[in-house]
Amino acid sequence: MKAVLLSGHHLLLTDAIKRLTREKLEKLFHLDERIQRARVELIEERDRTSATKFRFTAKAILDGADAVATAASEDLYKSIDLLVRKLGGQLRRKHQVKRKYALQAA
Repeated sequence: MKAVLLSGHHLLLTDAIKRLTREKLEKLFHLDERIQRARVELIEERDRTSATKFRFTAKAILDGADAVATAASEDLYKSIDLLVRKLGGQLRRKHQVKRKYALQAA
């Protein structure tokens, strides 16, 4: 199992949030074996347009795969889903480019 380092700013990281984030990131570890660890930062901040709304931002760095992404929304779980989707897209594109050049060289 590879390491997932979680940190929260202005946000209490519950066991459910930690578990969900780890489960979603485990799927990315299967896409690229070079990933050594994932560093995830979850941030809660007030939305500037309204005093009662909050904005949740999820940032991640995948060490070893050189993938970095940020996602923000009004729901923490949606931010995590968007983040994983962005990282997955980056890893898939890198794999396709790598495969394309390998086929051209052969």
